[in-house]
Amino acid sequence: MVELETLVAQSALNLLPNDVVSLLLKLVPSNQLEKLAKYCISVEHLSAGLSNQNYLLKSKFEQIQKSQVLRVNQVDAVWCSRQDEVASWRQAQQIAIAPKLHFYSDNYEIYLSDFIVETTPWHKAYHEYGVNTPRQGEILIGTSNSQPVEQLLEVLKNLSTLPLPEKKVSLQQQWHEYRQQLIDTYQQETAEWQHYFNQLDDQSDMVKQWFDALEECLIAPTFCHRDLTPFNLLLDIHGYQNIGLARLMCIDFEYAATSHPLFDLASILATHSLSKQQTDTLLQAYFQWQAETASPSLNNNAPKCVAYAINCYWLFCAMWALLMARNTCQNFFPLYHRYFSLIDFSYP
Repeated sequence: MVELETLVAQSALNLLPNDVVSLLLKLVPSNQLEKLAKYCISVEHLSAGLSNQNYLLKSKFEQIQKSQVLRVNQVDAVWCSRQDEVASWRQAQQIAIAPKLHFYSDNYEIYLSDFIVETTPWHKAYHEYGVNTPRQGEILIGTSNSQPVEQLLEVLKNLSTLPLPEKKVSLQQQWHEYRQQLIDTYQQETAEWQHYFNQLDDQSDMVKQWFDALEECLIAPTFCHRDLTPFNLLLDIHGYQNIGLARLMCIDFEYAATSHPLFDLASILATHSLSKQQTDTLLQAYFQWQAETASPSLNNNAPKCVAYAINCYWLFCAMWALLMARNTCQNFFPLYHRYFSLIDFSYP
């Protein structure tokens, strides 16, 4: 153990924060950590989320360079099951729409996965908050421009083929769970926080109409990622540069569950900055595929319910922001305002 600590201390891994190095020594098998320390040549902080920290580890072995992502999760992520997340990730990995997960610790605190190299990050071209901000986004791949519709449609199709997760979450269930968590803390919150909760809760009757309509268009739930924002999609062009092809990969399966397929479509439409033509093309292609597939998950009423699903997406985002704003954490109030403003209460 002392020799391994010395090896890590003398390697590029020592550029990681001390607490992360301690986790590696504690959680990663010695033979795997020894190999990682021996060949790692650089460390870069990629991103910091509410539930995890991500680091890029670059390694070199016999002139071959390889990059991996080290993700350090919060242990007390009560909003998701890490076990379900890993199970969903590995299902997606098997059909090559998620980066390969090489390792996860027994307590799910450490993940090590492949790093997807993007020439232009997907989120740079199709950034979040697409509602009311339509534009024509393009990504240059080799010598051709990539339009998003085909790639996004393939993501939806591929996800729908995956085995159903054990975790089942209907849209109405999501509402009730979030609402109950908000009610449980209501009396301890500030008057401003209570005002925002009441603002949301006053819409309960209309929200129930959205749920009823969405249930009526559902034939069968499917595998759903439930958070297909541009920041959770990576354009993998590895090996495709010469023929102008690419493949979208999904990351962050924290919220994956057996659920309503329109919610995945809605999360794309709500958060991707697509033009009207792109949106119409995606909708037409998606519902044509649903009509032609041997086992459709939606009936003919589904196209009329897309707006309800988009509203549900922003509704849950607003409720999530309020959950994060508990205990006087007012820096989440601007997020709440943004999400609430994107809900169209003229439906139905």
